Amino acid sequence: MFMSMLKGCVKQGGLRNGMVAVKKLFATMDLSELFATMELSHKQFLDEVISLAKLNHKNVVRFLAYCVETTLEVREVEGKLVDVGVPQWFLCFEYAPNGNLHHYLQGKKFAT
Repeated sequence: MFMSMLKGCVKQGGLRNGMVAVKKLFATMDLSELFATMELSHKQFLDEVISLAKLNHKNVVRFLAYCVETTLEVREVEGKLVDVGVPQWFLCFEYAPNGNLHHYLQGKKFAT
């Protein structure tokens, strides 16, 4: 359920020992809803991370690491300006250079 509350974008990144894919997740719900469920959301995120770490299949990219960062932002809450912690979640996966599932399903050729 936690991952369904999030959207994300994936970027390619480089490390000394190779390339990785990093997915940045952000909440799709209203901030007040997110803050009300923050403690539960963090637990659910960690449960998802544990599940990803256990996955081992030849057709699934390998999960490598995660990071959670909270930044303070000034937001209006109930008519008052307050500092609120806005979480960001990052998932790091092995990089797969042969395109994406959409291209594969469409039968497009990949550069090798």
